[in-house]
Order: sequence, then C-alpha cells, then structure tokens
Amino acid sequence: MINEKNGQYFFSGRSAPEYEIQQQLKKIEDSFDTSLPMDYDSNPKYLAILFFRLDTCLNRSLSLLKDYKTLIPQQLNDLLKIDIRLRDADGKVRFMYSRANKFLDSATNPYAEEYARYKKRFSYSFEYPERDSTTFLLSYIFWDYIIYKYKVDSCLSRHRRFNVHDCYLYENSTFSGAVRDNLVTSLLWEGKQAPGFVADDITNSLTYVKNPDFRELLKRINSRNTTGAIAPNFTLENKDNKLVNLKQFKGKVVILDFWFTGCGACRDLAPILFKLEEKFQNQNVVFVSISIDKDKNRWLGSLKENLYSSPLSTNLYTGGKGDLHPIITHYDVSGFPTLILIDKNGDLGPNPKDPRTDNGKDLIEKIEKTLNN
Repeated sequence: MINEKNGQYFFSGRSAPEYEIQQQLKKIEDSFDTSLPMDYDSNPKYLAILFFRLDTCLNRSLSLLKDYKTLIPQQLNDLLKIDIRLRDADGKVRFMYSRANKFLDSATNPYAEEYARYKKRFSYSFEYPERDSTTFLLSYIFWDYIIYKYKVDSCLSRHRRFNVHDCYLYENSTFSGAVRDNLVTSLLWEGKQAPGFVADDITNSLTYVKNPDFRELLKRINSRNTTGAIAPNFTLENKDNKLVNLKQFKGKVVILDFWFTGCGACRDLAPILFKLEEKFQNQNVVFVSISIDKDKNRWLGSLKENLYSSPLSTNLYTGGKGDLHPIITHYDVSGFPTLILIDKNGDLGPNPKDPRTDNGKDLIEKIEKTLNN
C-alpha cells in the first residue's frame, strides 16, 4: 500500500522496503547540487569539486544500499548497485566531454590537460566485469555511459571529433553477444544522421546481431540509408489543398526537409536552406518542406512568418497526422529536422551532413554531384 502526505510517500506491505530504498536513492540524487561558479565552463579547476560531489553521492547511495541488503531481493540489490555506479561514472564522463568539447578547435584544451593530470584520481567507479555481461543492459544509462566514455577516452585524449563509424569499430571489437547487439544497434539508430555514419556498418552488423527486434531496426535503417534504393512515393497536400506527388519531381534533385513549428533546430536550419534554395533556384533542384504540425492553421501561420520554410520551397503538410503519417515511417524519420536527398531518377541519394555544422557545404557538394550524375 502507498500513502502520500505533503509530497512524502509511505509504503506498507511485503514490498515496502523495495519502494522505500528507491525513494531514498532518488532523494540523494535530487540533493546533489551541481551548481558551480560562473566561470566553471572555462575553468577546469572546478572539475575536482564536481567529481567530489559525485563521489559523495555515490558513497551515500552505496551505504544506503548496504543497509537494505537483507531487506530487498538480491537481484534488485545487484541492479541498484549497477545503476548507482553507472550514474556516477556517466556523470563524470558526460561532464568532462561536454566541457572539453568546447575547446576542440582551440590550440589548447584545458579540460584535456586537467583530465590527463587527474585521470587516476578521477577514475571511473567501476568497469564492466565481462564483455557479455547482459545485466548491464537492464540499466538504461549503460548505452549512454559507453558512448561518453568512448568520447573521453578516444576523442578527447586524441583531440579529435566524435565519429559514428570509429565508435562502431570500437563497440564491435570490445563487446560481444547481447551487449554488443544492444550497443551497436543503439549507436546506428541514434547516429544515422550524425557525422561519420557509414551504411556498410549496418550491413556488417546484420552478420552477427541475433535479436529479431534489433535486426528489424537495422534493416529499416539500411533501407533508408542505402544510396540508390527507390525513394518511397508519397502524396501530400500543399497550402492550397492541392495534392503533390513525389513522382512529379522526376528529373530533378529533391531535398526533403521534415520539421514542425516550435522546433528550435528546425528554425536554426531554415536560414541555411534559404540560401541554398536561392543558389539552386534556376537549376533542376526542388526543396520540399514537409511539416508534421497537427494544427493546419498553425502550419499556415508558420509559412507566413517564413521562420521554418520559404516561399521558394514546395510546402507540404501531413494532414494533421503529425509523426504518425506513413511518410515518417517510410523515410525512417526519427528526429527533426531531417533532410533526405533524392536523385533525378527518384532514388535515395547520399545522406547529407547536418547543414548547421558546416553552413551547408556538404549538402551543396552532394546536390551538385547528384545533379551532374
């Protein structure tokens, strides 16, 4: 039984200790104060303070877990111990990389220097005991931790940017079994629009991934990211309620831009696409803007403001179905904005990099190359 009073929950019954310890652990986590001086972003000396606070939180949590050892099932005890240690380790590598990454293009990186100096002192709270320890998969933090640990150990220390393909090679060679299946599938699914994504990595992963759900995800990514595959056809309405079909653009290079009103990244991308639309205005290139807004009036209002799209675009609407429209599934759109390039024959072109990272340079190169093929 659970009772609540003034925001405090009280438990009774055989399972009460299992709920109590999780509530107490949440309190310890909430009490962890990460506030640092104003200059902490550029002053790595505060790294020691942050790590000390993380270790204090870790020790308090492990001490509490020890007190409950005889009151909760052994399996729950093991899972909570892993989760506690993962939170501590993930917090360290995440903070380290997010701050150090700001200096990646600088001549010197104070965080990298601080990390090298205090690496042993700031060592991770644990290491996974074996390459195929499926217990870790029960913690949702595991995948996140592995990615950030790789970013710190293999990117920060070598002064290079994160690359999906290199991380894939690392996970493929470091792990095995169910752990590897989980990690590489998550990496390729989340990173399919990120720098360094290589479609051949999906083909390779399908030679060993056994989980049927993971295989289905990988096949979906593969069909979406295979240059030369037939682009799924679609028919959508424009602002004048007229139907527009993809086949109408055959003979032209098409750039699909998926977005929605209120998407900050979509709004940031728009000015870059405006310039590209002007650049290719008199060529066989068409920019198709596809909004997933559920409210048509809101979409029409956004079109008038030209904050997410421009009059040069072919502006289309998913009919109020939002991200449940079949086009989202057919093109495997999992985030916004998403850009997809289709060649003059109606086949999928190479995936462009996020234009916000290079002011559209990669997309321009891919459009011009596709035009000339």
